[in-house]
Amino acid sequence: MFRRARFELPPPAFAIPANARDLVRLVDPTGIAIAWLAVHEARVLGLAVRDDARRWHQLIVPPGSIRPLVGGAEASWQLIARDPTAAWLHHHDATLHLALENGALVMTIEAGTTMAWDVTAPLADETHLAHDATSLILRLQGTSDDS
Repeated sequence: MFRRARFELPPPAFAIPANARDLVRLVDPTGIAIAWLAVHEARVLGLAVRDDARRWHQLIVPPGSIRPLVGGAEASWQLIARDPTAAWLHHHDATLHLALENGALVMTIEAGTTMAWDVTAPLADETHLAHDATSLILRLQGTSDDS
């Protein structure tokens, strides 16, 4: 008999917005990370990562969030595809890919205009954040690829 993997996931650390139909949950395939995404704003509202001792750490502390700014402004995004671990969003000439990979949130963007990352504090103290013009990686300090 085939059994599906079952993970004990934490609840979000933020209040569920009124437009919860716009909220997408992504889960790392190994069950060590979970992210919550408000699609219309392409805003990551929450990210929880499990450490080796199986304790959950909320890396984005309410009211913190992460989102791309395309052309220096907020944008209205559309969900074009998703699976349990990733989502692809589109806005005019920009495509955003969000995925949970090995316990890290990885955001990459292809845009025909200038863009920046809007990282609204607070992030948890144990958070490692790396970004450049087209990608952003958020993970728990002390995990793989941490420098």
